[in-house]
Amino acid sequence: MRWDALGAMGNRIIRTPNLDRLAYEGVLFLNNFVTTSICPTSRASIFTGQYGRRHQIWDFETPFTPQQFQQTYPALLRAAGYRTAFIGKWGLGGDLPSLEFDYWQGFAGQGQYFEKNRKKTFNQIINRTSHRIYSDLFVTPTILFILKL
Repeated sequence: MRWDALGAMGNRIIRTPNLDRLAYEGVLFLNNFVTTSICPTSRASIFTGQYGRRHQIWDFETPFTPQQFQQTYPALLRAAGYRTAFIGKWGLGGDLPSLEFDYWQGFAGQGQYFEKNRKKTFNQIINRTSHRIYSDLFVTPTILFILKL
């Protein structure tokens, strides 16, 4: 979702009441950016709080070392007694760390946007049988995890 797709940011067409409420009742960052434009490096930075120069994850194949993972915020929160969950695209190398979270609904990468014959998009492939949108695959497990807290 782009920054300007929120009602809280002035969009008059797209209705986002729940996100708007979070923005109005919480913290709304008006000037933020990422220092890494490729998703695995950015994701590793989010998990560690470190710049890419420090964590050295630059591609989809490089995993966290066990020592690095133990210093990520999910591992630190879990060690402090919090329940942790991962839902969505992991996008880093190595084995999926499903056992490192109390709840796991993750997958390795993004897959292909188009079918091999390039006639249908990923969303159309998902919708073909389930009639759900891609985000439903993540929203429902997230809500279920939150309700169990």
